[in-house]
Amino acid sequence: MNTITSYKVVWVTQYGDLMEKDFNDLTEARDFSSSVSDSILYKIQMLGSIERIA
Repeated sequence: MNTITSYKVVWVTQYGDLMEKDFNDLTEARDFSSSVSDSILYKIQMLGSIERIA
């Protein structure tokens, strides 16, 4: 079983639109998040496995 970790930055634009951007690297996500005002940084972890059947 592998844990897949990704990061998501979410923010609202000046026009009220909800925007989001995904990252595989925490450092990149933090850097981007600090450049966008009032953004929220989420850590997303999914447990799963891939099994070849045929």
